[in-house]
Amino acid sequence: MTRTVVHLGALPPPIGGVSIHCARAATAMTQLGIRVLVLNLRRRGQAVQGELRGLGALRALLSGRKSASFFLHYSGSHSVISTILLVAVSLLVPANRLALLQHNGAYDEVLQSSRTAGRLHRRLVRRASVVMCLSEELQKATLRVDPTARTVRCASFIPSEQLHALRKTAIGRVDDPEAARNPAAKILVSSGYRNATYRYHELIDAVQEARDTHQDVALHLYCYGATDEAYWEKILARVHQDDAIFIHDDVPEPAWLSALSQAALYVRNTSHDSYGVAVAEAVFLGVPALATSVCQRAPGASLFQVGDTEALRQGIVEILDRGSVRQFHDVPGAMHGYRQAFDLIDGCPPSSAAEPDA
Repeated sequence: MTRTVVHLGALPPPIGGVSIHCARAATAMTQLGIRVLVLNLRRRGQAVQGELRGLGALRALLSGRKSASFFLHYSGSHSVISTILLVAVSLLVPANRLALLQHNGAYDEVLQSSRTAGRLHRRLVRRASVVMCLSEELQKATLRVDPTARTVRCASFIPSEQLHALRKTAIGRVDDPEAARNPAAKILVSSGYRNATYRYHELIDAVQEARDTHQDVALHLYCYGATDEAYWEKILARVHQDDAIFIHDDVPEPAWLSALSQAALYVRNTSHDSYGVAVAEAVFLGVPALATSVCQRAPGASLFQVGDTEALRQGIVEILDRGSVRQFHDVPGAMHGYRQAFDLIDGCPPSSAAEPDA
């Protein structure tokens, strides 16, 4: 039986966790021989080799709907219009061969903001044969909508070819004493949207206090997406007063991964989160990661409670004290979840153990 992923909307540039997942998933599934249909009539967004777009994708969907298993994948917000489109597309596919991907970290909040969108999305969840959830929060929210739903939960991490290459290079440097003595001059990196969820003010405080024992530490913030203007003005004012704090806006994925691979530490100080793909990328590359314990994080990350600024400062200092020690972690990825969901649709016994994605 043909396996098909229907991606509703343009594949966005891979900047930020959800867009990175969408782009990498489409690429990985195309390489595995899974057909990727992008229903994007405006023909915008990132192209993936082998994908079908626009009206061609719609024709392929209609012609193969009786002989294929389908995965409905969506990369935007749960608005009324987008949810109507989701429901309309789902009606073109037999319910017993339909899986739905849930990825929005603020699922309950978004659905409650629109009664119509919430009602339509609940209908969509109940129609799907399998619902794949990229966080524990989404799995619980899905089961509140339909306690009988078959769910598959997995992390949203999918390693790219560049990540594998950077990891191989980093592992090769472990036994090189000269390379080991150069941890990129104690560079700390963080990434996220330009809003208070990422608590940049606390991170700046912690880095400045860490200079009592590590005077040469520098902080680089890689930021993207929508901006909370009032909050961001305060952050910019503080950055302008510190010549060792830098902001990089909307950096392309290759440049971001290269910078991350050379960092001494990655910090994610979020007040709420669904997973944190950058945390997984860091530990995969052997870069120490320090993150809030607000969700399930990738194995190998050091965790602290949100709002505990002393634990944040101590965590930074302790990791810097250890120097350039690298510990590489295999991170269970999303492709196992996709395969498991397809197996459930096709009536095959699904694999029960998570596995790192190749």
